Amino acid sequence: MAALAQALASETTLYGAEAVKFFNELAKTDPANKLCVDCGAHNPIWASLSYGTYFCLECSGVHRSLGVHISFVRSVNMDSWNTEQQQKMARGGNSGLVDYLRQCQMPEAYHRIPESEARRQIAEKYHTESATAYREHMGRLARGEPTSLVPVMFEVKTAP
Repeated sequence: MAALAQALASETTLYGAEAVKFFNELAKTDPANKLCVDCGAHNPIWASLSYGTYFCLECSGVHRSLGVHISFVRSVNMDSWNTEQQQKMARGGNSGLVDYLRQCQMPEAYHRIPESEARRQIAEKYHTESATAYREHMGRLARGEPTSLVPVMFEVKTAP
């Protein structure tokens, strides 16, 4: 925890082993970060700054295809992380998004998406008003703005 507080207190860019250490500290505060937020795979090494969440290599490709306006994706160990990005991830965590989406009555099938359904179900999950509300909430937190997060009914919109 001391390393986490020290990294956040200073203007520090983390990369490689230092970044991994930082993210391991975050996983201690939110054990859900040790599993992919979308499929449940162990030890995810990709993250979304938009949601403050972690996912596996396979799901990272789908997140990248959503566009940075939906999910801004970074590698935990291959990208550098500036102080602002570290703070975003420290405010996030997989359990926060999962808990919120459960309040929004998201079906459990979207918590453990099978690989065969990943492209479709991940796109559906993050193109909902529920996900948009959470993403906007995380943005306000990162900017230090007041925010309150009210559950928005989870509803998948079908293409016309």
